[in-house]
Amino acid sequence: MEFDTGTGKLYGAIVAELSSYAGRAISSANLMNELENENREIANGITDLIRFGVIEHVNTSASNAHLRIRLREPVPDTPKRASVNNQDAFVWLAYFVDEHNYRERRAQRLFSNREEAWNHLTYLCSVESLTPVTEIEDVWCEKLGGRAKEYAVLRKEPVFTQANPPFTGGD
Repeated sequence: MEFDTGTGKLYGAIVAELSSYAGRAISSANLMNELENENREIANGITDLIRFGVIEHVNTSASNAHLRIRLREPVPDTPKRASVNNQDAFVWLAYFVDEHNYRERRAQRLFSNREEAWNHLTYLCSVESLTPVTEIEDVWCEKLGGRAKEYAVLRKEPVFTQANPPFTGGD
């Protein structure tokens, strides 16, 4: 899978905009109003970032027209939010995610080292290579062909040391 500069800039812009909300969930409609790209591009970027585990889908509007989303990892200087006190505390998350339904993950496993996570992906689907996702740190992806259209994803996952209190900060 190739990530061009334009796609990477869009991913970076989405993450930067969500960072300004300090971990609170916002509507994808608000995000589309803030960014200068075409709405379809932004929607595709949001879907990709959910597939890659960078942002999370909190819920869907009553009309099913928009998602409420937020960054998965904590934003600095938000003491009441989930936190990662030790930046060296991480694991490797390897999984496959459906092309058409980003909520459908399979063979999701945590590993203590990158090599074993890579082996997991290659054993299950003969993944030949993974491409770093432009503008997103520690996430690699490859779109797989065949009958089941899906993505193989490998990402560095933080180990949290503090819980995320529900319904605070506008969620």
